[in-house]
Amino acid sequence: MDLENSQKKGGRPVQSYAQSFVFSLPPSVVKPTPGEWKSITSDILKELAKKLDIDINDFKGRVFANVHDQDNPHLNLVVSRVVQGKTLKALDQKGTIGVAKKAFNAASLARCGLDVSAYEPLQTNVGPHLAKWQLQQKDSEKALKEIGLKSKAFDNDIAKTKEYGRLSAMLNNQIVKWIFSIGSGDIGNENRQKNRIEKTTEELSKLNISKEQAELLDSMFEMAETKTGKTLENRVRWKI
Repeated sequence: MDLENSQKKGGRPVQSYAQSFVFSLPPSVVKPTPGEWKSITSDILKELAKKLDIDINDFKGRVFANVHDQDNPHLNLVVSRVVQGKTLKALDQKGTIGVAKKAFNAASLARCGLDVSAYEPLQTNVGPHLAKWQLQQKDSEKALKEIGLKSKAFDNDIAKTKEYGRLSAMLNNQIVKWIFSIGSGDIGNENRQKNRIEKTTEELSKLNISKEQAELLDSMFEMAETKTGKTLENRVRWKI
């Protein structure tokens, strides 16, 4: 590239030294041959040269073209922004891009009989102005969202199970201490454990535990009440 000459002429420095164009064909068309792709590329460059007011030969050594022969074949065309020491400021302007697109469509029709404008998509319910990569991105985002929601629900279930295990073990320990405090006549500790049981039961009620889990916890209360002859007013089954 003529970077040195372009900088000597003064003015604002070139921000990007090349402009990339992508020209795609529909996936259902017959793919052009290598020779046809070469002719299509040549036609595009001729029209670009006219638009940019330069000689077609000025592009020599300053253009890179690469064909991706995939399901939807496309041509990548990279053009230097600096030619013969001149910065092609109009290279990325809307008018120039429009000329390149028209040249591609015309060349596809003339060189290999492909009328891109007459193409009817195989999927007609995808919404307006959505390219294939945009559709794929939307599908990916939808799938990731679904996976994320399922993963979040799974994580919540795990967290809930862990919390239930922690609180039920704590409740069991508090009930045992409550029983011992009654047996030893320690009224202060009896009331203290009773208050702790109250708080733990409140926490358990926030987990929306199942009926079976509530009955299991209730059995601890029944055992304690039978053993001590006293009643714990705050029973788990009353909380759900």
